[in-house]
Amino acid sequence: MVEDYNNITTDVLVLAGETHLNRKPGGVRFVHFKQHTLFTSTVLHDMRPTGSVRRIADKIYDRMEKIVEGRQWMGAHMRRGDFVDYGWVMENSIENHLGRIKQRLSNGRKVLHEIYDSKQIQIYEVPNVEPEQEVFHRPPPREGDSFCIATDERSKDGLEYIRKNGGVLILDLLTLEDRQDFGWPIMITDVLAIIEQTVLSRSAYFHAHVMSSVAGGIVNMRAARGADRRTMLLD
Repeated sequence: MVEDYNNITTDVLVLAGETHLNRKPGGVRFVHFKQHTLFTSTVLHDMRPTGSVRRIADKIYDRMEKIVEGRQWMGAHMRRGDFVDYGWVMENSIENHLGRIKQRLSNGRKVLHEIYDSKQIQIYEVPNVEPEQEVFHRPPPREGDSFCIATDERSKDGLEYIRKNGGVLILDLLTLEDRQDFGWPIMITDVLAIIEQTVLSRSAYFHAHVMSSVAGGIVNMRAARGADRRTMLLD
């Protein structure tokens, strides 16, 4: 942005509209490494979901684990909505899009088996993180296991297609009691997305679209908990 606005000499510059397009996420330059480390640590460890979000995410995580009979489970984010309108979506049709996701998860299952057998975790190069060990406490997924999927797809047919092909939606995992305990904010889709982010940050493997900010938040949370960097694919 310096290249775009360094000719401005006023005290206040108001930026209206989109400023993040074609700019690499986290592309901030630091003069000193100490400040870089502090910034990274702040993003990864200090910016976290609220307690109410973490508590409901724990419940959903446990329910997903029961669905796959105690094995590791995989997750994905399927961005539809305006991405379809703007041509940013990975695949236009729901069938091709879900097929692409399932193929990526199939490859991810192989990665999880390799990690489980090797007992070696390759964490992200970020400060103050220890390799997670939970991945070794449960067996890897089996072929045909259900997977957790977050999406802004709203059509009845589209959601039914996802369910029939192995996808488990947040709406399938939430109970009336969850909604009552959490309160009215859970009715807001952006709040629900934060819950989905928190749940998917704990999936054994995760796949999403590189252009989605929802996916970026999940990657940050995975890095902070010491997940293996091979257990995530953005494309």
